[in-house]
Amino acid sequence: ALRITCVPVQDERGQVREVLGITHDSTRRQRAENALRRSEAIHRAIAQNVPRGLIFVVDPQLRYLVAEGPLAEQLGLALTAVVGRAPAEVIQEPLRSHVEDCFRRALAGESSSFERPFGGRLLWTQYVPLRDDAGQVVAAMSLILDVTEQHENEQALRESEERYRRLAAELEQRVAERTAELQAANEELDGFAYAVSHDLRAPLRAMSGFSQALEEDYGERLDGEAKVFLEQISLASRRMGALIDGLLVLSRSTRGELQRDPVDLSALAARIREELTRGEPGREMVWEIEPGLTCRGDERMLEAVLRNLLGNAWKYTGATARPEIRFAQERRDGVLGWIVADNGAGFSMDHAVKLFQPFQRLHRQDEFAGIGIGLATVQRIVHRHGGQITATAAPGEGATFWFTVPEPPDSEGNADE
Repeated sequence: ALRITCVPVQDERGQVREVLGITHDSTRRQRAENALRRSEAIHRAIAQNVPRGLIFVVDPQLRYLVAEGPLAEQLGLALTAVVGRAPAEVIQEPLRSHVEDCFRRALAGESSSFERPFGGRLLWTQYVPLRDDAGQVVAAMSLILDVTEQHENEQALRESEERYRRLAAELEQRVAERTAELQAANEELDGFAYAVSHDLRAPLRAMSGFSQALEEDYGERLDGEAKVFLEQISLASRRMGALIDGLLVLSRSTRGELQRDPVDLSALAARIREELTRGEPGREMVWEIEPGLTCRGDERMLEAVLRNLLGNAWKYTGATARPEIRFAQERRDGVLGWIVADNGAGFSMDHAVKLFQPFQRLHRQDEFAGIGIGLATVQRIVHRHGGQITATAAPGEGATFWFTVPEPPDSEGNADE
């Protein structure tokens, strides 16, 4: 756009001798004014829609063009008389000098930002230059946001992280202490196992040996009652030896590093079946072993589990007319497990609480021999694998034991699924 200004040129007598025409190209200025008006409208709209915001826009002469934002009311600031005035007219020192300096830097093309408290709140302020279409700075803007809640949340988060770090350190220390205690307990258990297997067996062997020598050397001189007493001593020494063996088995059932290897449970069950059958070759038994049952666990420990459960099933079906033993997979409440079931003597569920306790038996010794250590060992091994074991039974109707061996966390699913 062009603007033409005509100026008369007069002589000494005041007569107009000529007219001087001056042409001004106002395109750039008009573009700048248009850009500034658009910028003012945009930033005014932004300010009105920022819940905790406040926007100021100044021209190159540091006169406020825009002063808008909901934050003003929250801080108790009156903005009605700000537009058209300079910071020196509306702001007190020492804040005034700081605001003017930041605006001048923005008008020179430099952005800046900072945080400072004001009116009990924490405010974040950014000063930026506003440019026209040609890239020339035509105004400067300051955006003010209330970041009090964000700061408080960040502080709470830092405090929470620090608290968790302390808890993690305390937990790590506690784990280290418990590990040391467990190691010490294991060492004590090793000492106890050594004492049981060596120190206690020595007097037991002496008692058994001397009673046997007494019977062999002086048996003809002993009357009937004395021989009964001697036989009781021999039986007691053998039972004491069996209890020592069971105690050692129980103490070692959860010792050592737990391996997590593929285990063919069906093959283990078949091998145990063959061993039991060879021990009593004339005994009839209907076996049902589901093929292809596998899991991931410690093969040595899981063999002990099946040996105890299948051995019990074999023992408690000794008086059954048509004995049956079954090993199969069974899912309960969505959990995959395995069952060992028989149709033998069974037991009353009223006494099931004692079932997995060491040296507790649900049958008399004269009915079924044993020391009551097998199921306690089974439960410890299953628990060590992170599984569970339950039992259901009825007198004369057999018993069913269901146990699980969960897949380790690094496994991609159960091989049986």
